[in-house]
Amino acid sequence: MTVECKNTIISGVTDVLVGDLSATEQTATSLGATNGGVTLTAAVEKTDVVVDQSLLPIRKIATSAGYTLAIPLAEITKDNLAKVLGLTIDSNNIVTLVPEEYHQIWIKTKGVVNASGKQQVRTFHFPKVAFIPNGELNMSRTDQQTITLEASVVNCPTNGSNVEFMSVTDEDPQ
Repeated sequence: MTVECKNTIISGVTDVLVGDLSATEQTATSLGATNGGVTLTAAVEKTDVVVDQSLLPIRKIATSAGYTLAIPLAEITKDNLAKVLGLTIDSNNIVTLVPEEYHQIWIKTKGVVNASGKQQVRTFHFPKVAFIPNGELNMSRTDQQTITLEASVVNCPTNGSNVEFMSVTDEDPQ
């Protein structure tokens, strides 16, 4: 059994929105500026297929896959810090741990240029993610300060279809 990891950088990010499972893109909250694009990592577990007629495995088959998002947030707000650390911070600055919650994430990027010469907006939508608490806070005097929000993408069958973990849409500018 082997695990292969492949990273895809989603660049040209113009906004990252987060909302609960009942939210729409219009009611979701912006996480503010990002730094360096969003990384989508696919970790695919593969198993060798062996047969009696060969001393070596004849192929590998995928047995499972896990997807994670890493969003480097340039705006270290109290709300963003709480999301990254897996906490809630109330109006009295009381900090509590939160149980695992599911959210939706929309990543808006610059899309392709359409036939009219206008740049479209490409939206990556992840309908179900769980934030992964992460204590990593990168701060230095020379580099930009960022915190990385990590989320595990949950594969969830919807409307009787197969697993839907992401959708990508392109919209013309209005």
